[in-house]
Amino acid sequence: MIASKRNMLVASYEQDYLLAVGRGAVPGAEPFSGFGERVTTGAVVNGIIWPNGAPYIPPIAGVQPSIASTSANDTAAGTGIRIVEVHYLDVNLDPRAEFVTLNGVTPVVMVATDVRFIQCLHGYTVGSGGYSAGIITASFAGSTLSEIAISDLRCRSSARMVPRGKYAFISAAVGSFSSGTAAASGHIEIVATELDAHQFTQQGLFFPHGEVAVQDSSEAMTFPVPARFREGTIIAMTFSADKGVTVAGTWYGWLEDV
Repeated sequence: MIASKRNMLVASYEQDYLLAVGRGAVPGAEPFSGFGERVTTGAVVNGIIWPNGAPYIPPIAGVQPSIASTSANDTAAGTGIRIVEVHYLDVNLDPRAEFVTLNGVTPVVMVATDVRFIQCLHGYTVGSGGYSAGIITASFAGSTLSEIAISDLRCRSSARMVPRGKYAFISAAVGSFSSGTAAASGHIEIVATELDAHQFTQQGLFFPHGEVAVQDSSEAMTFPVPARFREGTIIAMTFSADKGVTVAGTWYGWLEDV
């Protein structure tokens, strides 16, 4: 009887597809998610959940970003972040990474000249402060591609682009509002630059695929049938709020070979 129950548990465990993806047990599949945070001082309509206003989408030919901080302590021998790792997709939409040693407020140009989209950047080595001393940005021609906030270690952007040869499946999302005065109300959406098999990445158009209303609270979205998006599509979360608010959003899913 004990052996029979154990076999039933093992069979149930083996049939949990997403758990198998998380364990790296499904060839060609891997977890894929994004989370972001944004603090506003007033009302916002259809804002992307990431720190820096409207997102910049590089051209298909790619760009060569530079990395700089607002603090001189984010440098090779400083107390803040010393080296960042930049995770990006190249012009072929293949995942790449580059390590960049910071030089404080002086921009350091990346070696890569074909950056199509920065998925995220994070601290790789740090000084005694343990976190960034200033705002660290990856930028090109005055536009921000990714950012690490003060006293943080990684980007807080909900935007990710689907790599080459992959489908992205989104199964759940959660978002929240928090305000220090009268309760902020509005809605949070899971969005993508794809709708009805049409892609709108270069136009920068984000179409909603799920929405919750919030008022100084958190709400979750689950999709019994996961939403599917193809390579080159940007998935993110947006929000609208009637007053200043701290908004956070996280979405969950996985990548799978086409």
